[in-house]
Amino acid sequence: MRQVLFAISPAVVTLRRTLATLFLVLLVASPALAQTGQINGVITDNTGGVVPGATVKAVEVATGLSRDTVTGADGRYTFTSLRPTTYDITAELTGFRASQRKGVLLQANQNLTVNFAVELGALSETVTVAGQSSTVDVTSATLSEVVDSKRIVELPLNGRDAAKLSTLVAGMVLTQVDQESGKTIPGALRMSTNGTESRQVSFRLDGTSHSDPYFQQNQPFPFPDALQEFSIQTSNYSAAQGNSAGAVVNAVTRSGTNNLHGGTFGYLRDRTFNARNFFAADKDFLKRKQYGGYAGGPIQHNKTFFFAGWQGTNIANRGTNLVQFAPTTDERNGNFATCGSACNKPLTDPLTGQPFPGNQIPVARFDPAAVNVLKYIPAVGGDGLMQVPRLIGQDDNQVVVKVDQQLRQSDQIGVRYFIDHFTNDPTFTEGNLLSYRNPTLQSRVRAQNVVGSWTRTMTNTSLNELRVGFNRMHSRRFPPTNNVPSMQDLGVRLPIYPDKPSISQIEANGFFNIGDNLEASFVRNGLELNDRFTWVKGKHSIQVGGEAQNYTVTIRNQFRRAGHFTFDGSRTGHPIADFLLGYVQTFDQGTGEYKDYNVWYGSSFVQDDFKVSQKLTVNLGLRYESSPPWHEKVGRIEQFTLQDFNNNVRSTVFPQAPRGELFRGDPGVAEDGTDPASNNLGARTGFAWALGDDGKTSLRGGGGMFYDQHRDGESGNGAVNAPPWSLRLAVIRPAGPFSDPYRGRTDFSLITDATIGTQQAPFPLPVLIETLDTTYKTPLTYNYNLTLERELMQGLMARAAYVGSHSVNGRRTVQLDPSVYTPGDTRGTDMRRLFAAAGIGQVNQQRQDRESIYNGMQLTISKRYSRGFTVTSNYTLSKVEGNFGDDVIPYNEFTLDKRDPLVWGPLFQDHRHRFTTSWVLDLPGGSMAGPVKWVLGGWQWSGVMEYQTGQPFNIISGSDRSQRGLASTTDRAKLTGQPLTPPAGSDPLLWFNPAAFTVADIGTFGDVPKGFLYGPSLHTWNMGLFKNFRHNNDVNIQFRVELFNIFNQVNFDIPGTTPVDNRIAANSANFGRITRTVPVTGDPRIIQLGLKFVF
Repeated sequence: MRQVLFAISPAVVTLRRTLATLFLVLLVASPALAQTGQINGVITDNTGGVVPGATVKAVEVATGLSRDTVTGADGRYTFTSLRPTTYDITAELTGFRASQRKGVLLQANQNLTVNFAVELGALSETVTVAGQSSTVDVTSATLSEVVDSKRIVELPLNGRDAAKLSTLVAGMVLTQVDQESGKTIPGALRMSTNGTESRQVSFRLDGTSHSDPYFQQNQPFPFPDALQEFSIQTSNYSAAQGNSAGAVVNAVTRSGTNNLHGGTFGYLRDRTFNARNFFAADKDFLKRKQYGGYAGGPIQHNKTFFFAGWQGTNIANRGTNLVQFAPTTDERNGNFATCGSACNKPLTDPLTGQPFPGNQIPVARFDPAAVNVLKYIPAVGGDGLMQVPRLIGQDDNQVVVKVDQQLRQSDQIGVRYFIDHFTNDPTFTEGNLLSYRNPTLQSRVRAQNVVGSWTRTMTNTSLNELRVGFNRMHSRRFPPTNNVPSMQDLGVRLPIYPDKPSISQIEANGFFNIGDNLEASFVRNGLELNDRFTWVKGKHSIQVGGEAQNYTVTIRNQFRRAGHFTFDGSRTGHPIADFLLGYVQTFDQGTGEYKDYNVWYGSSFVQDDFKVSQKLTVNLGLRYESSPPWHEKVGRIEQFTLQDFNNNVRSTVFPQAPRGELFRGDPGVAEDGTDPASNNLGARTGFAWALGDDGKTSLRGGGGMFYDQHRDGESGNGAVNAPPWSLRLAVIRPAGPFSDPYRGRTDFSLITDATIGTQQAPFPLPVLIETLDTTYKTPLTYNYNLTLERELMQGLMARAAYVGSHSVNGRRTVQLDPSVYTPGDTRGTDMRRLFAAAGIGQVNQQRQDRESIYNGMQLTISKRYSRGFTVTSNYTLSKVEGNFGDDVIPYNEFTLDKRDPLVWGPLFQDHRHRFTTSWVLDLPGGSMAGPVKWVLGGWQWSGVMEYQTGQPFNIISGSDRSQRGLASTTDRAKLTGQPLTPPAGSDPLLWFNPAAFTVADIGTFGDVPKGFLYGPSLHTWNMGLFKNFRHNNDVNIQFRVELFNIFNQVNFDIPGTTPVDNRIAANSANFGRITRTVPVTGDPRIIQLGLKFVF
């Protein structure tokens, strides 16, 4: 029956109400806790002997909240699960003077050592010591870095996105900034940690998951003024942390204190102050305004506190120009002799196999749909190069509210709510279809997150933390309404069309690409409950806990209803000629993508930090994680195995399916298409050895197993996009032209919405099959490090570390039904497939068997804020290589060694050298008085510098030269033997000599190794200059000037017109030539003005 796009079933409503009721009950029982840290130490007397039985108290300076504990027989005390803030710590014992350490700063996930020496005397006497403890970690093997509130607020953050601070840490590499505006809020980060894949980072906010369960990337974080700090753990973290194989990024929101504090702010960007993009004719038209305010304080002193904040953002701009190569005026008239290097070879007439005389194509043979497309594309001369501008309009509003309550000294509760509401205007320019390209659609995205917790101190040596979190993201997108032509308007005959005029894909490879996603709704809900019990027993600090997480994804998407058409030049030798003549290389149409996903994840752990001696701590951990597949509630799963095909097994659920294809309900088919990976047990070990008696030098190291427990929702995209769930036809070289791709087929009238998912559903030939491997292997990373740390002077720490990792069970897609190449065989690709006689086309099987190896040296020097200055610098020298990526050779022909350079080489996250530094400096003049102080005093300088060498990319042929039917993006190019260096006098933007490569010979896979060349390096300096006008210690007005890419460094992207997934095609326009800067991070100089009032 017809699937309604945004309908919600009664069952879903009931489930929502049930979950909401359960959530409210849990929230009342246990409302919010931030990510925590630990303070420990040893109490000794003036002879150096340990002092058992001493009472140690930790008091939060800002709120007066306190915790007590008692030293054990070894004189050791431990405060676990403390909130990150500043503490005063006091040690008392009858017969000794009280000893106090004031102003001890604890950061998130930090293990801080604070030792005391008490002296004989009256208890009423107190010895007070001011100043910070050592910055050297002498208790754990974890490699981590904390970005404190000073750097969060004062560093120049492009877009005021605090999540970008994660990229400043050693071992972290930013692989992509997701600009998707229809499914999520733009700006989500995809990062690699010590060589891992880019979506294997666990993001957390106030103690519970803050990752988008569908994309496995971060949900938007609150604005900087609402954050206390960021903690990034990159290597060998404890068994208490998990879910992902990469880093754990913890953000902590601010809390109120006993004093009322707050502020307002406003920021402005305008094109008047900005530089021009290297490839643009003019400066951008950006006008961005960010404004808001925040406040926090007491509701009841020493007991109840609040914090609230809001930020609004308005963006109006003309976005980065799209680089497209349109059909030229001559080409519109059939003349392919004047379009530059792409026309320097004869074009072949597909009807005769002979060259078109003089590269002149009769206009009368143009396909009518192609002619209609030309009506919506401006005429252009030369080689067709066009810079296509697009207007951008976006609005975003964030609100955060937090309440903390101390019920009694042993019980603390709280709750925090965060919402981010985003809207995006369409970017299509009426009359120019070349502007209709992702992101074009208008959209509305709303992300909400609430966290609650209850921390109970049970005894002086035991504590329990209970947390509950709920997040929801609802995204809607729809096409522009300003006269977008429909596929009917273009004259393309299809059995079904989208509800609204829209285009999915019309692409001439390497020249132009028209189309965007279709109308859709995406709803993701996540519920998490976790508990951690900590018990300090003698020399052991033991943690035991677990978590349960439930995620649901509901998608109503008209995906593929407009059809996807690609033209690659394999018929004539030129993609635009193929387009004009209507020769489609790949055609793909479906009836939509509908998902009803649900999954439960469970994990448990035990961690023991064992103090073997005063100088040696051993970390022992064990973590269990289940990793089941997404459960499709409607049953949209498929299974295909070679064994079932060979045994002529047929489905009883869908009898029209080809042999070997089975479904839920058929004998032997797993409920969710693959067996769950339910027994992932990972050990974590480490040590920390204090070298010397002053606690200023440590040698740390260890290793562990880190499972990527959470599967991204896209991993289940296969079956829902194949018959009978989507009546999808995916063919290579269809018999019909662009205007009538179903010509000659008998199933045109059978493809209707009424038959989707029913036994009457047709299986269009050749049948597309999407399947999972029968056994799922959870991606796993073995991570290990050895680290030397030294405090060079108070507050200044230097670190040198070796970090390595070995990742296995990486995901890839295997084509189980490749084509067979025989010289002289002129049949189409699908007719030559292994199972063509059974009516089967592509059989895409998701499998986990990829691996990678990372080795890196990481150097860090860090000075925490004191005397008006803080700085952190990181240098990483590393190499990561592996066999992740598409298959180059079909499985049935693969005879190479797995480390052959064609399939094993540098991965795209391989940046050999990477250096980052960030600083905040209060300039001299703060001690001045009178009018001079107002002019020369109160200045502050901050900055961020990033440098990294280029990333590798693959050079492909750009068409299916091997004739194996894998994809046009898999066959590598062929080396010609010409030098790689461009000839003397070449265009300076020519990155390499195009003559060094050519397309592979027909029937071959090419010979260019994986990651053969590296792209340009990236180098940026961002700086801020601030002037503070302080009325007193509590009131300040700050004027800010922030300059992003202050030296206007041009950061080029890898060469190619529109490089995708770090591949460039030898048959594409501008092959070897750089045509754009790096998206997002490669912007020209941008100046931002700001004004803040803080009280």
